[in-house]
Formats: sequence, C-alpha cells, structure tokens
Amino acid sequence: MTPVRVKLYGLIPMTRRRYVTQFVIALVLSAALLLAWWLYWPRVRLSLEAARSDVLDVVIRFWDLAAYLILGIVVLQTVEAWVVLRRFRRKETEQAKPGA
Repeated sequence: MTPVRVKLYGLIPMTRRRYVTQFVIALVLSAALLLAWWLYWPRVRLSLEAARSDVLDVVIRFWDLAAYLILGIVVLQTVEAWVVLRRFRRKETEQAKPGA
C-alpha cells in the first residue's frame, strides 16, 4: 500500500510522516526562540533603553511583543495541523475501503 499524500496549499504533496516531522521541528524551533527571548531580551532591552532614540523605541516595542507574535504563529500552526491531519485521516479511510 502506498502512503497517502495530501497537497498542502494545493502545491506540495506530503506524506503524514513528513508533515508531522516538519510540524515537530517547527514547534521545537519556536520553543527555542521563546526560550532565547525570555533569557536574553530583558538584558538587551536595558542596553537599548540606555541608548534612547526614536528608532530604538520602535525596536523595543516590537521585541516586547515578539513572544506574543511567536505564540500566535504556534496557534496558527496547530490549527493548520489539525485540519491537515483530518485530511490525512479522511484519505486513509477512503484508501482502506474495499473497492477503492
């Protein structure tokens, strides 16, 4: 039996294993990025505040919100994974039906 493939965004055919692997890698990288932000941002913020300029104020505001942006992307990835894994399950059940 050949593995079921689903086209992501109508462009990229993928097997379930490849999709789950990419999803796990994305989650691990997101967690590493959040950890780095949590560990390093407070010190970097203090040094940027000491320099004070209009451009640095914008940079500080962006990086203050960066964790929320990363978490939002993780939520969107999770919703996408839920939809894609449902498509895999549907195609697998269609393939397993007799006469298909």
